[in-house]
Amino acid sequence: TMQNLHRAEEDSLKAIELDPTLADAHLTLGKREYMRGKQHRSNRLLRVASEHFQDAVDADPTHINAHFYLGNVSREIQDYKRAIGAYDALVRLRPLDPANRLRLGQAYQLNGEIALAIEQYERATQIDTDYVQARRSLAHLHEQLGDLAKAADQYEVLVKLRATPQSLGELGRLYVALERFDEAIEAYDQMLGASGEDHEKIRSLLAGLYANADRYDEAIAECHKVVTTASENGPKVEAYSILGSLYLARGQLSDALQSLTAAIALEENHRDALYWLAMTYDQMG
Repeated sequence: TMQNLHRAEEDSLKAIELDPTLADAHLTLGKREYMRGKQHRSNRLLRVASEHFQDAVDADPTHINAHFYLGNVSREIQDYKRAIGAYDALVRLRPLDPANRLRLGQAYQLNGEIALAIEQYERATQIDTDYVQARRSLAHLHEQLGDLAKAADQYEVLVKLRATPQSLGELGRLYVALERFDEAIEAYDQMLGASGEDHEKIRSLLAGLYANADRYDEAIAECHKVVTTASENGPKVEAYSILGSLYLARGQLSDALQSLTAAIALEENHRDALYWLAMTYDQMG
């Protein structure tokens, strides 16, 4: 009947006149207003839809689709408490469906109830350990709360499930923040391999990490890749600056001078390059 929306609306209204407890009829009216609201971007019509879905739930508290639509439209009109109630009912009706746990967690998160959101995301991953969306949500919330180690734990699982450039990049970033530099190097190195593209900014970051780990040959190699392949000046400046500092540490003063001068030529006020250039001149006497 949804192919003929006007006829569906008429039939549903007649059905409700005969029996006000027909949940499917209320649901059909709600879907009609929901589609109108989405089409015209009208919160007024969406609120009308939400009342029809509420009527469907009141008529049949076990109606899965009625709770689903009520939760969704309530989220859209930012009635997060009603959304929580609808998704909580879905969880009680189908407790082993991880998607319902995710929806409930998202509603809690939107309502500012972070601890309850985390609890639902964790339960979703307990039901389905490979549930990527729930693990991403957990990682974001743990990072938001400042628990970077727990955020990294989630990305480690995501990388094991599927090592995408995005998940490897997020994991590398968290490792750097946690000062777990060897693991950061491994993550960024895998990211470069997984992407199939040459990311100059990542190579510059890798060079700095190699330098911090006293792995100078690898750092220099990454810098050379950047300065010879980068199409933008930003990554080149960073690479030249790092390269100069590495040559300076090795006592290769002429090479340091050449690299740092190249950095300043691209960005005359680059703080790190200016610092290392001054140190180079000092050692050259």
